[in-house]
Amino acid sequence: MGNNTPLYNSRISNTYLEYISSNYPDIEIPPLLEYAGIENYEIEDHAHWLTQGQVDRLHEIMVEKTGNPDLAREAGRYTILSKKIGAVKEYTLGLMSPVMVYLATGKLYRIMSRGAHIETKSIRSNLVRLKATPNSGVEEKPYQCANRMGTLESLPKLFTDNFATIEHPECYHRGDDACIYMISWKTTQSTFWTRISKYALLATLLLTVVSGLIFSMTHTLILFLVSSLMTLIIYCKTIHSKNEELARTITSQGDSAKDLLNAANARYNDMSVIQEISSESSAILDVNRLIHRVIPIMQKRLNFDRAMIMSIRDDSGSLEYVASYGHTQEQLKVLQQARFNLNNPKARGPFVKAVKEQRPFLVEDVDEIFSYLSKSSKIFADTIASPSFICVPLVYNQKAFGILAVDNWNSQKPLTKSDTGILSGIASQIAAGIANADSFKKLQESENKFRKLYKESKQDEQLYRSLIHSSADAIATCDLAGRIKYISPEFVNVFGWSITEIESSPFTFIAKPEYETCHSMIREVAESGKPHRGFASKCITKEGHLLDVLISVSRYNDHNGNPMGLLLIIRDISENKRLETQLLQAQKMEAIGTLAGGIAHDFNNLLAVIKGNLSLMRLDFDDDHPIMARIQNIDQQVDSGAKLTSQFLGYARKGSYEVKPLDLIKVVNESAQAFGRTRKEITLELDLPKEKLIIEADRTQLEQVLFNLFVNAADAMPDGGRLDLKTAQIAAQEILDEDFRPKPGTYILIEISDTGIGMSSEIQKRMFDPLFTTKKMGKGTGLGLASVYGIIQSYNGYITVKSAEGKGTRVRVYLPASGKASSLTKATSESIDQGKGTILLVDDEFSLLQVGSEMLTALGYEVLPANNGQDAVDTYTAQKENIDLVILDMIMPGMTGGEVFMRLKKINPDIKAILSSGYSLDDQGKKIMDSGFRGFLQKPFGMKDLSIKIKEVLG
Repeated sequence: MGNNTPLYNSRISNTYLEYISSNYPDIEIPPLLEYAGIENYEIEDHAHWLTQGQVDRLHEIMVEKTGNPDLAREAGRYTILSKKIGAVKEYTLGLMSPVMVYLATGKLYRIMSRGAHIETKSIRSNLVRLKATPNSGVEEKPYQCANRMGTLESLPKLFTDNFATIEHPECYHRGDDACIYMISWKTTQSTFWTRISKYALLATLLLTVVSGLIFSMTHTLILFLVSSLMTLIIYCKTIHSKNEELARTITSQGDSAKDLLNAANARYNDMSVIQEISSESSAILDVNRLIHRVIPIMQKRLNFDRAMIMSIRDDSGSLEYVASYGHTQEQLKVLQQARFNLNNPKARGPFVKAVKEQRPFLVEDVDEIFSYLSKSSKIFADTIASPSFICVPLVYNQKAFGILAVDNWNSQKPLTKSDTGILSGIASQIAAGIANADSFKKLQESENKFRKLYKESKQDEQLYRSLIHSSADAIATCDLAGRIKYISPEFVNVFGWSITEIESSPFTFIAKPEYETCHSMIREVAESGKPHRGFASKCITKEGHLLDVLISVSRYNDHNGNPMGLLLIIRDISENKRLETQLLQAQKMEAIGTLAGGIAHDFNNLLAVIKGNLSLMRLDFDDDHPIMARIQNIDQQVDSGAKLTSQFLGYARKGSYEVKPLDLIKVVNESAQAFGRTRKEITLELDLPKEKLIIEADRTQLEQVLFNLFVNAADAMPDGGRLDLKTAQIAAQEILDEDFRPKPGTYILIEISDTGIGMSSEIQKRMFDPLFTTKKMGKGTGLGLASVYGIIQSYNGYITVKSAEGKGTRVRVYLPASGKASSLTKATSESIDQGKGTILLVDDEFSLLQVGSEMLTALGYEVLPANNGQDAVDTYTAQKENIDLVILDMIMPGMTGGEVFMRLKKINPDIKAILSSGYSLDDQGKKIMDSGFRGFLQKPFGMKDLSIKIKEVLG
C-alpha cells in the first residue's frame, strides 16, 4: 500500500484536534488541516478515511506547534473524555466490565483503522493481552503505537479513577513482528458498586416500562418507587465507597509527605549544626569558652538527651570532664571527679579506646562491656546509668584532644550509625577549633613575651615564628597596605606559594570571584581594627586548585601599641565540605535502600503466591499437556521477577546470602568466559594470577557484580572493542591513587577496563543511583550498578570509576581478602519427595497461607494454618505433640516471626522450624536464624524448593 491509500477513520484525527482545542486554545485548527492536506468536511465526516501521509503531516505540525513530543499518547488518553464518545455510549460501556471492553476493542478497531488488526485475550479479571499486527503493506509510525497505548490506558477511567498500567514487551517499531500490550488495572470496591448502580438504574427503567404495559398505574407507580429506592441506596453505597477510597488515598499521601518533610528537616538541622559549630570553632580562640559555647548549641539543635565533652590533660595524660548537659546534680559530681588514665595499658573502656584508636564507638548495650571495665569505671557506669551511648574522639591532624559522648537516658531512643556520622563531623570541627585555639593561645603568650624582650634580642622574633609554625591553620601577615610580609610553613604546605612568589602582592591566593568581597573585608579590618572571624571564601593554590576556606583577620600593633599590620588565619575546610556531601549522599542512599528493600519484600510475596500456584498446577497436568509450556513460561517470568528483586535486595543491602570462602580467580575466569561466548564482538584480555585469591562472599552475588560490570562495559562498545580484566592482591597502604581511605588489611583488586565511549562527569555522579539509567526504554532498569554498589558495600569493599567521554572507562573493585580455604557447593536433589507428618504453617498473608497449605498437602503433609503470631502460639500449645515442623514467616504485624519462635521454643526447646521471608538474610535475619531455626526459605519458592528444605530439616 502507498501513502495515498485511505487507512484511518477521520474520528481518530478529530480526537487529536479536540484535544488541541481543549489544552492549547491559542493554536488555530485551520492552518493545521491545511498543512496536512485535509479539508474541514473530511474531518467532520465520520465516514471519511485519511491516508498515512495525511495523518503523518497532521501529527508533525501538531507536535511542532505544541512543542509536546508526547502529544500522541496524551491524545490517546483523551479519547475517553472526548465529546464524541457521548453520554449514552459512556453509560453503555459502564455496564460492561473492563475485560469486556478490551475484548470488544479487537472487533471495534476495524471501524477506526485499516492499518492493523487486533487480537485480545483475557489473562485474568484485571489483566488483558492485546496484540496489534500491522496489515501487509502498511508502515505505521511510532507515534501511532503511542496513540494506541494512550487509548488503551484511558479505558479503565470509565470504571475507576485511574489509568491502566501497560507493559510493552514487544514492539513493531523495535524490530518485532507485532506490538504486544499487557494491560492491567486496579479493581476497587467502588468500581463494583458503580457497575451495580448502573445495572439497577437500567433494571428500574425496564421494569417500569414492562409493568406499565401489564399492571395498573398504581402497581406500576409502587414498583417504580420501590425500584428507585433500591437504586438510590445502591448509588449512595457507591458514593460512600468512592469517598472512603479517596479519604484513604489522601491520608496515605499526607502521611508520606509528612515523613519526607520530617526527614528533610532532620538532615538540614544536622548540617546546620555542623556549620554553626564550624563557625564558632573558627571564631572563638579560647578552648574553655569554645566548648561551653558548643554544648548549648548541641542541646538546642540535636535530639540527644545528654551530652558530655572531656579533654586530655597534658600534665597527667588523663581524660577529664569539661562541660555537659542533661545530667543530674549527683551525676555531675561523679563526672567532675572522673579520671580516665590514657597511659594505663590495661584500660579497655570505650572512652580510652576511642582516644587511642582515634575512632568512634557505638555501644548499643552497656551490659555487654560491663564485665571488662575497671572497678572505678563500673562505679562511673552505674551512676551515669546509660543503657547505650556513642563516644567520638576529638581528633585533628591525627592528634586527639578529648572525647564527645551522647546518650538517650530519658527517651530510650535507639542510637544509630547515622548519629555517629553527624557526631564525627561535629567532633572534627570542635577538635579543629581546639587546635586553633591552642595555637592562638601560644601565639598570644609569645606576643606578650615578645613585648617584654623586643628591644633585648632577636630571639623573641624566632620564638614568635616558631609558635606560628606550629599552627594547624595557614597563617600570613601583611602590612596595612596589604603587602604580604610572612607566611607560615602550613601556608606553603596548603597553597604551594613561597614567600618570594607572593611577597608584596595583594593577596594572589584569593580566587578571583571572591577577590573584591574578601579584599573589602580586609581593608575594613585594617581601618577599624575590629577583627573579622570565620569569613567563608575560596582560595586558589599554585597548581590552580580551588579550596573552600574560612578566613579570620585581625589587626596587630607594635610594641608601642600603634597599628602595625594584619594577621590572617586561613583554615582549609575543603575536606569538611567533601565529608558533608558524602554524608548527605550516604543518607539518601540509605533511605532509598530502605524503600527498595520494602518493595522487594512485598514483590517477593506476590511472586511466592504465583510460583506456589504454578507448582500446584503442574501436579494437575502431564508433562506433555499443551498447558505445561505456558506454565513453564510463567514460571520463568516469575524467576525473572525474583532476579529483579534480588537486585533491589542487593542495592538495599538486605542480606549477604550464603557467604563462604571463594576462589575469586575461578569465579572471575568462569564468568568472563561465559560472557565472552555471548559477546563475540568483544575481545577479552585476561590478566589473572595462577595462585588462588580467596574472599568471603556469596557466589551468586559475586557473579551478579561481574556480569553487571561486563554488560555495562559491552554496552559502551556497541561496535565492538577490547575489555581488559585483571586481578591482584594488594595491601591497604598500597592503595594510593583512590579518593577513599581503606581500612587496614589486605584486599583483592578486580580491575575492568574498556575502550568504549566513556561517561561525562554528570553521569558519573549519578551512575550508582537506583533507577537512573542512560539505556533506552526496555534495555535496562538502572538497578544494575545500584545493586553492584550495595553488594560491594555489604562486603565492606570499595568501588571506584574513572572515565572520560571518548576515552573508555576503568572500574576498580576492592574486596577484603580471606585467609580461609575455598568451599565447594554441594549438589542438591532435583526430585520432589513426598512426606508425612504435621506442619504448622504461619503467615499473615492470606493468599500465601492458602497456597502454602495446598502445596504442603500435595506433598503429603497435614497442615495446621495460622495467620498471626498469637494464633500460631495457641495452635502449637494445643497440638505440640502432633506437630513435626513449623514454617514461620519472618515479617508479621504485631508479633514478628522471631518473637513467635522464641515463645514456641519455650514450649518445646527441641522444636524444628524453618524461617521464610521475602527479604534475604540480613543481620537481623541472621540473629533470628542463629536462635535455633533449622533452615531458611527465600520467597518465592516452588514445590521442589519446599520439598528439599523440609527433607533437610526432618531427615
